Amino acid sequence: MPDKRNQELLKRIEEGDAKAQEEILLLFKDKIAEVVLYKIGKKNQDYEDLVGEIRLAILESLRNGQYDISLGKSLQSYVYGIIHNKIRHFRTMKKKHHPNGEEFLPLQNPHITDQSALENQQYRELLLRAIHRLPERSQIFLKLRFFEEMTFQEIGELLEISPQRVREGIHYALKKLRNIWRIKF
Repeated sequence: MPDKRNQELLKRIEEGDAKAQEEILLLFKDKIAEVVLYKIGKKNQDYEDLVGEIRLAILESLRNGQYDISLGKSLQSYVYGIIHNKIRHFRTMKKKHHPNGEEFLPLQNPHITDQSALENQQYRELLLRAIHRLPERSQIFLKLRFFEEMTFQEIGELLEISPQRVREGIHYALKKLRNIWRIKF
């Protein structure tokens, strides 16, 4: 969406235009569902609630004018940050009730029949367990880079740090992950 279109849409949202609010939610509807599905799984009983909370947080933030297009951060990156913050908060609250955190691993796909695909799924689950043992910042770097397939520049914009710091953070996280992998698995 072009910057001028964003500015007009954001202005209408700040003014309380219901159509503009619907438009912004429709624009990000698939991305919200995709990220929440990936992070917690649709079979999770909290899926719909979390999606609803994220939608409300996006609208509230935009209504209050918390997004400033002049700062150079794209609207997509801003919304993506809200999505991840809400999911992180959700996980934190759940971990207080389920300290082992196992429920946050992506659900196995019941339709996998090919043996190599099943082995890939099992390897991925082991890798995610190892990633969960890293500090939260390292987890964020790795998930954004390798699971969300974001560039160093995009991650930098999202986290408001330079691409070089992103590169260093990923290098550090991978180094720690290799150590965990050798020790635990």
